[in-house]
Amino acid sequence: MAPKRLAHEVHDGDNKKRRRRSNGAACPGQSEPFKTQCAITTAPEETEAPPQDKRSSSAMQDTTRVAVLVPFRDNHPAQKRQAQLDEFVPYMTEFLKRHCALKSASFHIFIIDQSLDGRKFNRGKLLNAGFDMARNDYDLYIFHDVDLLPGDDLGELYTTIPTLGPMHIARVWDRYNESSTYFGGIVAFTFQQFIKVNGFPNNFWGWGGEDNELYSRVVRKKFSIQAPARCVSLALTRYDMMLMSCGSWLMCIAVAQFAT
Repeated sequence: MAPKRLAHEVHDGDNKKRRRRSNGAACPGQSEPFKTQCAITTAPEETEAPPQDKRSSSAMQDTTRVAVLVPFRDNHPAQKRQAQLDEFVPYMTEFLKRHCALKSASFHIFIIDQSLDGRKFNRGKLLNAGFDMARNDYDLYIFHDVDLLPGDDLGELYTTIPTLGPMHIARVWDRYNESSTYFGGIVAFTFQQFIKVNGFPNNFWGWGGEDNELYSRVVRKKFSIQAPARCVSLALTRYDMMLMSCGSWLMCIAVAQFAT
């Protein structure tokens, strides 16, 4: 039997809820170069795809539209992922409301949830799937771990389009500043930048590796990686890290969405 897919969409502004249900292995909006079907396959290396901005006209207006994409799975109680998500969503909703209001921007939080089937976690695949769902409507795409909470001094980075190159927001925190080649935690791209680097790799399972490959893809495309100043008054919070779970080859996703 094919795995089920469930996508949730919640709009905070008017309390309207829409749910889309479908069966089958295909994940939302499947298109090259992002292979987001639930039966995992290896992504082609550096498939050339010319940047084509297919966003809707609403995203081409003066107001900046921000998509925050969060990979998630809660299949190991010791990791406390559900508790982290329960704190992340209300915190980030209020954080983004404050800072988007300063620039008349809007935001949408996508929680891309891998199924509880005992398989290995695939962070890159989830984030590619989230981008593929959000790709038509946003100016700024922020790929964000669930166990990181930014302080208000970082708020402007969540509403500023990184025109000079992808932004490594988490670089302000010591763990993400140990190596200039480390590119994880919280990273921000424009639509064209993410398309040009061909997104995250799809074939990294379990703990780590996908962020290093993303860094390599960014460098190969000759982008200059931006980072906030180290003098920022930091209020980033990192929860205890746990080993990722073990597993195998199939993945089904659910996407929860929270928006202004």
